[in-house]
Amino acid sequence: DSWVIASALAPLTERLRFLVAVRPGLQSPTLAARMTATLDRISNGRLLINVVTGGDPLENKGDGIFLSHAERYEVTQEFLQVYKRVLSGETVEHQGKHFRIEDGRLLFPPVQTPYPPLYFGGSSDAGSTVAA
Repeated sequence: DSWVIASALAPLTERLRFLVAVRPGLQSPTLAARMTATLDRISNGRLLINVVTGGDPLENKGDGIFLSHAERYEVTQEFLQVYKRVLSGETVEHQGKHFRIEDGRLLFPPVQTPYPPLYFGGSSDAGSTVAA
């Protein structure tokens, strides 16, 4: 688990940056934002985030994700709208198709502003739309 490994290595290193994944189909955007802010603080601003929309269909099923390709990107788009706002310091009220958030906020912001760099890969039209 990259989150656990990065958490263990952060206090032992000074320059190493940590790329860890958020999984919009498995995590709520506010939980992921808290995890991101905490690890960014522990690492003193050395966190990078990889947004993982999906993967191998067998792995997705094993993780309990039974959404279509289009639905996964729809979830990711909505997730990122909330996730970035919370990490930017906003208190978020959100009623969407996939997430309902009431009073979503961070008590402790990330070191990097407005939030750690986000990385996203995908070659489909849906992936390009989310990445834009």
